[in-house]
Amino acid sequence: MDKRTFKPEQLLILILPVLCSLLGLTQGSGNPLDAPRNGIGQSQIYLATGIVTAIIALFVYLRWIYPALMTVVIMPLIYSLLIVTLTPEKISLFMLYPPIFLFTLMIFLGLKYIFYLPALLRFRTILFSLYAGASLTLYFRIQYLFMKVPPEAGFWVNRFVNSLLLYIFIALGISIADMFITHREVKKLQAERREAILNDEIDEDDDDL
Repeated sequence: MDKRTFKPEQLLILILPVLCSLLGLTQGSGNPLDAPRNGIGQSQIYLATGIVTAIIALFVYLRWIYPALMTVVIMPLIYSLLIVTLTPEKISLFMLYPPIFLFTLMIFLGLKYIFYLPALLRFRTILFSLYAGASLTLYFRIQYLFMKVPPEAGFWVNRFVNSLLLYIFIALGISIADMFITHREVKKLQAERREAILNDEIDEDDDDL
């Protein structure tokens, strides 16, 4: 498929998911910008999740697959370095990068083959939310395994519910942005069609004269 031309309104795909994820976090986890004293907390991880999902979503929408894949590779490295820098405990970069990379890769695949798949248009928000929520839950479990941390009681249910709620907000933000952009494009096409029809009528009148 051909790449789309970038337009300013497409930045909504980058902005709205992050704003919606912030809204979701304030409903459940307090202020996501308030980091705990011991480094990075769950809210900061969820906020970072919203940011990387929004960036990949924009590139996938534009069909810029190479930048999307570069995001999948580079953003986990950036996040891993931030965690190592901000966390007092000594954590190996090699314990952080693989799980985050796997998660971002799964989000890329979910956006490409679920959310932006035309055949799933009507159900894409809930299907992508379920898939991404499960992916984030799996990320936490793999990260625990890498760091040799035993999961707490009710790990799977609690993590999945929180991850699902987060991604409902994120997917809703992407959906609203996509609908707004589509509406703008349809109005523009209709205006161009009306202008073309008027120009044809004017040319016909000139010929009659």
